[in-house]
Amino acid sequence: MNGFQLSYVQELLSHVISEAPVVLFALDKEGVFLISEGKGLASLGLKPGDLVGTSALEYYSDNTELVHGIKRALKGETFKKTDRTKQTYWETSYQPIKKEDGSCGGTIGVSIDITERMEAVRADREHLRRERSLRIDAENASRSKDEFLALLSHELRTPMTAMLGWTFLLRSGDMNSDEFKSALDAIERNMKAQAQIIEDLLDVSRIVTGKVRLETRPIEVDSIVQAAVDVVRPAAKARKIELRIELRDPTAVVLGDPERLQQAIWNLVSNAVKFSEEGQTVSVCISKNEEEVTISVCDEGGGIHEDYLPHLFDPFTQAESSLTREHGGLGLGLAIVRHIIDLHGGKITAKSGGVGKGSVFEVVVPIAESGSVAVPPEKGRQDRKTLFGKVPDLTGTRVLVVDDDAGTRTMLKAVLEYAKVDVTLASSAAEGFELVQSGNFHVLLIDIMMPGEDGHSLVRRIRELSPEKGGDVPATAVTARVGIEDRTEALKAGFQMYLPKPVEPAELVVVVQALAAEKTKRS
Repeated sequence: MNGFQLSYVQELLSHVISEAPVVLFALDKEGVFLISEGKGLASLGLKPGDLVGTSALEYYSDNTELVHGIKRALKGETFKKTDRTKQTYWETSYQPIKKEDGSCGGTIGVSIDITERMEAVRADREHLRRERSLRIDAENASRSKDEFLALLSHELRTPMTAMLGWTFLLRSGDMNSDEFKSALDAIERNMKAQAQIIEDLLDVSRIVTGKVRLETRPIEVDSIVQAAVDVVRPAAKARKIELRIELRDPTAVVLGDPERLQQAIWNLVSNAVKFSEEGQTVSVCISKNEEEVTISVCDEGGGIHEDYLPHLFDPFTQAESSLTREHGGLGLGLAIVRHIIDLHGGKITAKSGGVGKGSVFEVVVPIAESGSVAVPPEKGRQDRKTLFGKVPDLTGTRVLVVDDDAGTRTMLKAVLEYAKVDVTLASSAAEGFELVQSGNFHVLLIDIMMPGEDGHSLVRRIRELSPEKGGDVPATAVTARVGIEDRTEALKAGFQMYLPKPVEPAELVVVVQALAAEKTKRS
């Protein structure tokens, strides 16, 4: 090769080295840069030749992994290694420089920017991780759904078993007065248990869809607590559990929904009684400071395992999940309580020393100025009349019942006839519409969900009739649709009142009495 050719090759090699999208370098045995070339230097903020004469060990002293690799290379190793400098990933191949005597005189390296490749790999790994996580979540959700459905089936079938058994015995007619009373009590108790399960499910549905609404006003906390405790007291007394209320400040007032707050406190006190043993005590304490009112519910019962505490307020969860669990329920109560308290701008916490060491639930809600204070709603079996108590005599009152379910029609007719009401039955909206025009009724009881034409449509058509044709007859919606939006829709359609199923017989009679009186007054 002549001089011209050699010069051309050197120039060509120099061009390749300087334009290569990599970093080409050579270090002597002390780690000092002999060569520093390549367009890849630009991503490090350097130009070709900038590092020549600089110690690589000192320049990268803050990068432990990179320094470790350089030291390996200076010992004569041949290897490939990935390092990171700031936001850039480099894959570097090291090759030793051999002297004539075979010893290592330094190292030659080629570094390639693999940042895009690493980000792609990381993205793939993250995608796989998320996919795996979503799959696990889906499997857990499916398992939880199956467990919940099995639990729901159990909680619904258990009271049904008791009701079917007692109904069979009642049909036999071979029961003395005590057995007859026990049968009625058992049927009523189990019906209320089923109704509570349905209410809890509907509450959770409203929570999930954001449809829980509060009607807030100033409330005296002691009246809410007293009302909630009074509902639970018979159950506590039956199990010989003492219920104590400590009013450190009986004047505490909060801004809230009386019915929802009582529901929350009742749930906490009911749970405390359920998980307590005979002879133990459940205490409810009310205290306040300048900004907050605190309601504490303490029990000496089974306590809460520390592993379960973080999940205590999650819906559909229970500390007992085996076939041998001692306590019933769907695990919805505390989730509902937390949401109610959240809506009031408060918070709820739970503490327990562990299994067998009792528990303490604390509800904290903002204080309100005293003003026009609301009376808590009356709830509980002991506060309600029953069908077998004193009922009004409604002789002469004519009622039309429109419902597609034969069993419901028969039940409503029997209840109203007990109060000496003259009852006419219709199995469809069309039949009901004809009867309204031909009869002279005081009250209409209309189901909402019916085949062909629903109750809303029927009552709208009735309201278009003249008073002489029955267009002004007061109507009550009797339905299993119990959301706030369902009540609003019923009233907008033209109903005067709304009765959710299951219907309390005494409440049905009182509603009919009130609407009949209104009709008579207008006439």
